[in-house]
Amino acid sequence: MVSQRMSDQDFQEYSDAHLLHEVGMLLDTFYLLAKKVKVRDTVGQEIPCIPVALLESFLVHARVLISFLYDTRLQSDDVSAKGFCTGDDSKWVVKQVDESLNGSYTRINKKLAHLTKTRAEREPEEGMWGCDEIAEKLIDRLREFLDCVPESRLGPRFREYIATAMGPAGQGRLVFPSTVISTAGSAGAATLAVRAWYNPGQ
Repeated sequence: MVSQRMSDQDFQEYSDAHLLHEVGMLLDTFYLLAKKVKVRDTVGQEIPCIPVALLESFLVHARVLISFLYDTRLQSDDVSAKGFCTGDDSKWVVKQVDESLNGSYTRINKKLAHLTKTRAEREPEEGMWGCDEIAEKLIDRLREFLDCVPESRLGPRFREYIATAMGPAGQGRLVFPSTVISTAGSAGAATLAVRAWYNPGQ
């Protein structure tokens, strides 16, 4: 399905079925990672693959959204933000991926999405992926997309989800379900005031 040839109805159905999934999974997995959620088996032992599965899920969905929101490295049948925002009065501006986000994209490809020699290169595990920065930059870019995309191209389920995830009416600022997420960084415990990212001054 080539985005330039999609009708408004096609875009609506696509946003409800696929864009909603990608955005929701990015936010949900980031939230669970930040909360350091642990899952235990029936005898009370922590299941060690769960944090890894959450991290890898977050990174894969981040990779998808980098391509979508920055119209980068697209194949002929890829759907992009640019395709959603086409029109004579479109305000969408195609941007190059900044250096750090592009580095994250490459690292995800080399160390997660493909079997490569780069996987064997040792890196400090702490802070290697920079999930906080990835999430913040993608959500800022998603906000720009929401400001530009015609409402007629967003399905009802996607619009309902975004309305739930938005701050006070009229601010147009995406926030996480929780107000504050605690996480650990290389400098020790840190608090991410999520609303402050998108609602400065509140």
